[in-house]
Amino acid sequence: MIRYSVSHAAAVKFRRTLDRLIAARLVQFVRISEDQEAVAWRIFERYADQEFSCTDCTSFAVMQALKLTHVFTGDGHFATMGFVAAPAA
Repeated sequence: MIRYSVSHAAAVKFRRTLDRLIAARLVQFVRISEDQEAVAWRIFERYADQEFSCTDCTSFAVMQALKLTHVFTGDGHFATMGFVAAPAA
């Protein structure tokens, strides 16, 4: 999204910052498993009445697998799925 809403340079800068945060162990980069991908697809299929993206559904599946309840986002879809969003959407 950064690439399209801001610029390519901003997206590169963001990724480099993310890499530093990962190296400092301040954030964790999680790759999805095949099981989580299957769960994400089931969520996508089940909630046809919502405008969830595949990325949303993948995030939901990973968060459920990791037993996460809170998320930092401006995306109201997370609250729809029962997660606690901050700041509140």
